[in-house]
Amino acid sequence: MKALYTTLLAIALTGNLATAQPDQNINITSLAWSPDGKQLIFSAIAVKPDWSDFNPANWRIFLYDMKNGDLKKVAAGANNGAISPDGCRVAYQQTENGNQDIFLENLCTGQRKRLTDDPARESVPTFSPDGKQLAFCSDRNGGLEVFTLDLEHPDIPPVQVTHGAPHRSYNPEWSPDGARLVYYLEKGDGRDQIWVTDLAGKSPRNITSDTLHSYYPSWTPAGNLLFTSTDEHIFTMKPDRTGRKPTGIKSFFARVSPQKKRIAYIRREDRSIVIARFPGLKPVRRIRPEDLNGKGFW
Repeated sequence: MKALYTTLLAIALTGNLATAQPDQNINITSLAWSPDGKQLIFSAIAVKPDWSDFNPANWRIFLYDMKNGDLKKVAAGANNGAISPDGCRVAYQQTENGNQDIFLENLCTGQRKRLTDDPARESVPTFSPDGKQLAFCSDRNGGLEVFTLDLEHPDIPPVQVTHGAPHRSYNPEWSPDGARLVYYLEKGDGRDQIWVTDLAGKSPRNITSDTLHSYYPSWTPAGNLLFTSTDEHIFTMKPDRTGRKPTGIKSFFARVSPQKKRIAYIRREDRSIVIARFPGLKPVRRIRPEDLNGKGFW
């Protein structure tokens, strides 16, 4: 009890933990490649195994350098980071003054900007291939939907792309040509489906269209889809609904690098990130949760 009180007091005073507590695990929960494939950005949280002490202040966003293996903390109390095509900007979700909004941080200048300021919850931002727009999720109109934001004209309100209410749209990712978005739709029946739509939201298509549970979709550089399905196995599939096949990876979250040579995925067993050749799947790097502890990251 004393240790828990000390932990909560530290959070209240500083919003940070010097190190993860002995009764906490470090869980890596999401990842994304930089557009040049030289860095990996990922989110992690220090939390008890049952998540009973969950606090948004315990989220961290990290950058991993593929060349030298250096780890850098980008933001505290932030989650679901994405790197811009120019490599200078990072977008992420963060709770500030009780609101979960989208923020933009310039790694080259150190400037940080709040992009959304709404009582609704905004989350999972991702850059368009040209870096001029963000796609993200928001429940500002009642249901959880996908929106886009013009970064060159941030005064223009976000544009709603999906209209899936009462169901919930999650995890938007841009196609390589920037013309479409993939996301998954949750109906609450344990059978989430992968959908693709144009940016106007006029032609949404259920790509998986089955009774299986599929989620966390993304695009490969070749324009195919990568997603999790059926007991946390990673599959690929063409947007025309053909060519569905397993990759041989068992994971709940995976992303292919822009250069097609690597795939990064999170192992359920130990929450480590495995970076492997793609195809071929020979592991070449691993980022373990313990690598994130004891370095002042928390």
